[in-house]
Amino acid sequence: MIGKCLAIVLFVLSVAGCATMDDASNDALRKSFAVKPDVAGLYVYCDEWMGAFHQTNVEIDGKAFGQNASYTYLFAEVAPGRHAVTVKAENTDSLEFEASVGTNYYVWQEVKAGWFSPRTKLHLVSESEGRKGVNAARLASATYRTADQSGAQAATATAAIGGSLLSILLPLIAGLAALVP
Repeated sequence: MIGKCLAIVLFVLSVAGCATMDDASNDALRKSFAVKPDVAGLYVYCDEWMGAFHQTNVEIDGKAFGQNASYTYLFAEVAPGRHAVTVKAENTDSLEFEASVGTNYYVWQEVKAGWFSPRTKLHLVSESEGRKGVNAARLASATYRTADQSGAQAATATAAIGGSLLSILLPLIAGLAALVP
């Protein structure tokens, strides 16, 4: 009984924050790092485990683009000129860069623990560092959750989930403690 309950809890936790993955052939194509001559390539990647249970919304030039999670990346072709990448987590961070045709740009999404959900910091990194990070991740589909992911809403959701999990786990722990002589 306890094993079944624990298995269900672990399964729910493992899939709760998964980003939607694109197909493997698209992932392989993006990892060839080929760039069309009339546009620039933009990779936004997270190669850390910290985002495993939370997805962060990514915007390009103020428009919804997709969601990143642990060990995922997004890819976009952008026109030459000035662009802004914004990620919304417990905080919001933006990074601006000037894109040139025929060039790939790599934005590393650093994710660290926040109060109620992860905090994020964006870094424009070198091509060698960016390729290494993208190769360690999987291509996420360009989906975007419109719900606010600010700290206030995240706090409410986290408290509700945490309370539910505690209401399940505490009786289990108490039952186990009663069995120990």
